[in-house]
Amino acid sequence: MDIENLLQMNLGVFILSARDERNKLVGCAINSVSQVASEPLYIAFSCNNCGYTRDVIFKNKKCGISILPEDVDPQVIADFGFNCSKSFEKWKGKEYKVIDDLPFLKNCVASLSCKIIKEIEFENNTIFIAEVVSSEINKIAKKALTYKVYQDSVKKLLG
Repeated sequence: MDIENLLQMNLGVFILSARDERNKLVGCAINSVSQVASEPLYIAFSCNNCGYTRDVIFKNKKCGISILPEDVDPQVIADFGFNCSKSFEKWKGKEYKVIDDLPFLKNCVASLSCKIIKEIEFENNTIFIAEVVSSEINKIAKKALTYKVYQDSVKKLLG
């Protein structure tokens, strides 16, 4: 199967965030978030089952999503995408704000605070259905980073 076809879909790059029971801020990079209902506002997103952030969200039933801009520092994606929150302080050195007790990157297009409604577990990933309980748009207009732009340019900067 040619997975290049998936790059034609409007996927983005997002930072999924949470806070664990020890009050540690955790997070990971994801590329699959979609609105699935409008009244109430529900979204669906997926993340890898072997990630610590997934485990924290599964347990606490709440999370944050930062929508990354095209001008994001590639190191942000590297830190959140290629390290484990258990052993790496992903939020250290990042500019972030806390909304609803969840961390969000300051340099984002928008932030979504979510309450988990349902989980669908697969062998390698979990799909979460979540209600957006609050959201904030960055006052400085920015263009969201698409997964295609990430693949075509940002990923090359990471080596």
